Amino acid sequence: MYGKQREFLLIVLVLFFAASSLYSQEEYRQWTPPDGVTMRQGSHIEWYRGGESRDEGELAGEVAVVWSDTRHGDRGVFTQVLGADGEWKFDQSGLQVADSTGRQEDPGMWPDPTDGGWFVAWEDFDLWTVDGDVFGDTLGDIYCTKIDAQGNRIWGDSERGVPVSVFDSVQEDVRIVQDGEGGCIIAWRDQRGGDAGDIYAQHILANGTPDPRWPLNGKVVVAAPGSQINHTADSDGAGGMIIGWKDDRIGGDFNIWAQRIRSDGTMEWGDGEGILVCSHPAAQETPKLCPDGQGGAFFCWVDNRNANDSNQDIYGQRVDARGNLMWGAVDEGEAICTAEEEQIGNRIVISEPGTAIVCWEDKRSDGSDIDVYAMRIAGDNAIQRTWQNEQGEAVIIMQSNQSGPRLYPDGEGGAFFVWEDERFGGFPEIDIWIQRLNVEGQRMWADEGVPVVGATGEGVDGLYTQSGPLIRRTADGGCVVIWQDQRSGSIHLYSQRFNANGEAVWEDNGVALAEGYSQNALYPKVYGNIDNQGKFAVVWLDGRFSAQGTFPFIQYGIANGETVNTVLPVGGKPVISTDIVGGGIDIDATKTEDGGMILVWEDHRRNQPYAIYGQKVDGEGNLLWGDEGLRIAEFLWDQKLPLVCSDGRGGAIATWRAPTNDSLYNVFCQRINSDGERLWGNEGINITNNSVDETVEAIVPDKRGGAVIVWRASEDVFDTDDDLWIQRIDKDGEPVWDEGGKPLCNTWNKQRHAELVRHPEGFVVVWTDGRDDELGTPQDDIYGQFILPDGTFLWGDSLGYMICGEEDHQQYPDVDITTRGEIWIAWEDGRWGEPRQRDVYVQKINRWNPGENGRPGEAFPEDGSAICAANADQVLPKIHRDGMDGLWVTWEDYRGGVWSDIYATHLRPDSRPYGGWLPTGNLVCGATHKQNIPKLDILSYRNHKGAIMVWEDKRATGKEELSNTFVQFLNDNTVGAPIQDRSAHPNGYSLESVYPNPFNSQTLVTFVAPRDGTVNLKVYDVSGRFVTDIGTGYWSAGRHSVVFSASDLATGSYIVQLKVDGVQLQRQLQLIK
Repeated sequence: MYGKQREFLLIVLVLFFAASSLYSQEEYRQWTPPDGVTMRQGSHIEWYRGGESRDEGELAGEVAVVWSDTRHGDRGVFTQVLGADGEWKFDQSGLQVADSTGRQEDPGMWPDPTDGGWFVAWEDFDLWTVDGDVFGDTLGDIYCTKIDAQGNRIWGDSERGVPVSVFDSVQEDVRIVQDGEGGCIIAWRDQRGGDAGDIYAQHILANGTPDPRWPLNGKVVVAAPGSQINHTADSDGAGGMIIGWKDDRIGGDFNIWAQRIRSDGTMEWGDGEGILVCSHPAAQETPKLCPDGQGGAFFCWVDNRNANDSNQDIYGQRVDARGNLMWGAVDEGEAICTAEEEQIGNRIVISEPGTAIVCWEDKRSDGSDIDVYAMRIAGDNAIQRTWQNEQGEAVIIMQSNQSGPRLYPDGEGGAFFVWEDERFGGFPEIDIWIQRLNVEGQRMWADEGVPVVGATGEGVDGLYTQSGPLIRRTADGGCVVIWQDQRSGSIHLYSQRFNANGEAVWEDNGVALAEGYSQNALYPKVYGNIDNQGKFAVVWLDGRFSAQGTFPFIQYGIANGETVNTVLPVGGKPVISTDIVGGGIDIDATKTEDGGMILVWEDHRRNQPYAIYGQKVDGEGNLLWGDEGLRIAEFLWDQKLPLVCSDGRGGAIATWRAPTNDSLYNVFCQRINSDGERLWGNEGINITNNSVDETVEAIVPDKRGGAVIVWRASEDVFDTDDDLWIQRIDKDGEPVWDEGGKPLCNTWNKQRHAELVRHPEGFVVVWTDGRDDELGTPQDDIYGQFILPDGTFLWGDSLGYMICGEEDHQQYPDVDITTRGEIWIAWEDGRWGEPRQRDVYVQKINRWNPGENGRPGEAFPEDGSAICAANADQVLPKIHRDGMDGLWVTWEDYRGGVWSDIYATHLRPDSRPYGGWLPTGNLVCGATHKQNIPKLDILSYRNHKGAIMVWEDKRATGKEELSNTFVQFLNDNTVGAPIQDRSAHPNGYSLESVYPNPFNSQTLVTFVAPRDGTVNLKVYDVSGRFVTDIGTGYWSAGRHSVVFSASDLATGSYIVQLKVDGVQLQRQLQLIK
């Protein structure tokens, strides 16, 4: 008995390991990192004026700033410190202090006076797995770390930092102060209570661990009903935090509340819910506070009590260390400014112990333009306005707007001020200016302020907007300004130092603190084997120049083992001058025979109609058709939606749509030679002139200097009936087929999503077809057509051949041709519904010439073979032949949740995946957020041959969706060299296999033909009576598979017979039902 148990166990183990081997995913991604190599990764800097000065300790005078960006793909937190010597301490572009996966953003920071370090806290959206358990959340946690004076992270995990609060709810908007003992207190807004938000805090000890006296995930500061929002916080000067907020718990209107928290967690003010700073029945907004230097705090806010008289005003209050209001009753506060018109945008800083300076935006001059005013306040029992003008001293009064002011104490009782200035024209020409007021409220620098950037009003290098300035005092008694700068169109951080006299220390218009691209890179396409030495090209549309529009970009890469060497500047090169304003859309490209690329796009440059432009780029990135590109055709009206193919001679043929009357668009073409000369006239040629609206869908070269074009024609004004047409144009621009084109498919409903490829014997088109209008609900199917060089349709008339007509929708087909002329088609398929939703299916037509039954030969079961049937959606498949009669397939995959990833597989000629490829495909990129719209091509170098893929990558997404461009190379070493086998070089006819056998309903018959010719392939019963013809027709040399469908036959034995040239082969079949 024991022996039998052991034998059974051995069998189970063998089967287990065999199954594990069969379905284990091999790592076929060749480049590092596995989730893709960037061709264009924007920094997408987010700057919320995070920065502080060190006002005490031996490193007093240092200034640190903190921001987030995505230079490495995911969003991380970075910092830079200006030393007391006036030099930035860390490497150019800053020091990364939070670099876990996912997003780390919206940071705050504070100096530690005990050791010269800096505390940094942020919102964290990381997700990671440990032993199958998922940690983190997508709602946002709070994390922190501490860096020492040299920039070393000394708290927490080197990547993630210290978890402050990881409760499963929204936590956001951090505030941070030091505790005087090497630790810090962090406060944030928290929605765990289910309403609009409460305030929580946590104390982190000097060793980087949460204070055990405080609850895990934070201590409630206030959790009253309603909203507690817009919190503001600062140090109490004794190791604690004073925090204020806007609160609507009483009567539904917003009041100002406050609390003081000690480092041991004690709430000093009120009965655990804080104290009312102002409860006037009118709403109070935007509370701000600063310490008073005596354990208490000054508060200021925007107040609506005089809205019907003087509009919004600025009010204030002072609270002592015990939480007592020092100025008047709880429902009042004291007026700081009640001038006519609106005063908003309040800010406050300590001036000297017992005094503070408040500044605000002010519209008193004319009710519309914004100026900046300020007031110095003090007083123990009542407010004292210490500057002469009791409604505030003007910091700056100029035409247009001066807004967004910030201030910082100058150390002598006065303050430095900075603001956004529109005096030279208004948005988007916004500049940065500064001023200094002394303790008496007098302007110490030029009356109109000192320009930080944009002094001439003519901008900086086409400058758009400078915004978000922050100002801090430096060790030499001057100040430094940091701002967000869009002089290139993308967001950078710039800075400028000023001495105590207001003189700039660094170069005019500032120096870059952190740079990188913003906006999106869209619609990437990849082109492999530029030189058969591992060189490839990627093109895309890039919005980095912001309001100038999206520009066509290119990058060449060269495969080098596990890395990619780029030929052009990091991030790619625009193919036209960036001085051109307007940009473009709808990019397409083609390789040229001389090792370059030709790109076309719809160009929106100003002062002319939309036009089709092109550019030829050689292998070194030189622009061969001028810095402005080549206008493909002169035309008076808009030209749109271009496509392009090579002309086989170093030039290209482009096609597009343009109007021939007020509302209808027809199809045009142009041929451009290698030198950029238009060969078919200045306007190109009009290949249609129909009274319908037409849109180009596909173009391929005909290998004789001409091209074949497919377009979609909208046959009715209601856009319910779209047909497909096709035309071949010769090298001189003359139509080869019927004048005006041939109707490729003109049946009922919509035909669209056409894909066109050249075949050794003609051309193949596949498309999505909506003619199946069952019960008034159109159901999309996949159709195709084979066109001979003379325009003859092989697969029926102008209705096409149904490749897949299963239930529900089959859409977005792609098509390619093997080296022996077999036709692969892939599509997304919804036949199964929930939970599988849409799958990826393929079909192969291994006999393109119709047999006696009038149909081409299909290699797989009718309606296709599923290559990915994982739950959730798999959509938008793209395919490319592998050079060995197999197929590379990639698609957009949603099995991981709402965000899509990129998957791929490599199929054998019989549609089974090669070893190491899972039945539902292998992961190519599973980075955070969406990866979509994959494209692929073949890349070969040093005996490597695989698939290069590009996709639109959104891992940098946070507050807005952001797209960049990534690539990866897949190689499973199955196509490294020409394969010499019976399939490629058969020695004779053979009827190789029938599988499965016995079978139920369908089986696959495989045979080999040594040469092109007619093959008879028929099925008989055991008495010799003819049953059906399953594959008689003209077949190319090689191995072929044919599906035998026996759904209408009875159980029993049958014989499949191959007969040709005196050869007769047969195999017995067993049908079991």
